[in-house]
Amino acid sequence: MKDVTKEDIQKYVKDKEIVFAAQILALRTKEVSSSAYKGDPIITLAMQRLNDRISELNEKFMSEKRKVLFTDSMSNDAVIMITDAPKGCIEDLCRFVNEFYGETEKINQYYKDFKRDWYTKIIFDSDEDSTFYGFGEYENNVEVIGYDEVYNLSDYVSEEDC
Repeated sequence: MKDVTKEDIQKYVKDKEIVFAAQILALRTKEVSSSAYKGDPIITLAMQRLNDRISELNEKFMSEKRKVLFTDSMSNDAVIMITDAPKGCIEDLCRFVNEFYGETEKINQYYKDFKRDWYTKIIFDSDEDSTFYGFGEYENNVEVIGYDEVYNLSDYVSEEDC
């Protein structure tokens, strides 16, 4: 995962919407007692706008191409993909794979649509790695290739699937 740098923080600080929302909050918190913060509509709206804008900027920040490791603690499989898809879309992919586990055609169609919307390139798949025979040797390849983010498919199983 990329570390947040001083320049990244300065991008947020230079954002006019964030500065405006922060100024509104600063002014309003001087006028209202701390016990009334939670119910104050101006503070609530400013916080919501601030959170929304930070989320928008975060999506842009996270849209860089990066190496994503998909694991499944239930099967010991691993896939590394280079992608620029936002975190939410990757999490949706994980949920879909779990929901339709074993339905290869549906998963392939979803992945095809995913590839149409985002840059994706599979650079490692433990199912296709000849060193993977349950001895964990493929883990060395994963470490050599490296990754920026990890998604364990087991974390995205819906309660209905349990």
